[in-house]
Amino acid sequence: MVCRNCGRNIHKGAEACAYCGLRRATEPLPDIRTYLAEAILVTIFCFMPFGIVAIVYAAQVSAFLRRGDVVRAKNASKMARIWMNIGIWTGVGLLVVAVLILLMVKKLL
Repeated sequence: MVCRNCGRNIHKGAEACAYCGLRRATEPLPDIRTYLAEAILVTIFCFMPFGIVAIVYAAQVSAFLRRGDVVRAKNASKMARIWMNIGIWTGVGLLVVAVLILLMVKKLL
């Protein structure tokens, strides 16, 4: 469990946070997908600039959840997914263009 006030991990059965003293500070965090692994793969295999942006947003999801900011965590997750998809499709598009150029060069020779 995470304290909604200070963001530190506290005992599951605790009635108050041992760090800041806030009572009933425990609440299970929602399961929001980070897309971190996918963003790293996009960075390595597809298109690095957009993959890096996706990694930054994916890393923000966990940070926002630790602070208890669910709205920003959902927004960061959405942005990570968007930039990941942009990176994938940019990488696919560049691959298609490269293959077409190679085929045209091969045809000319």
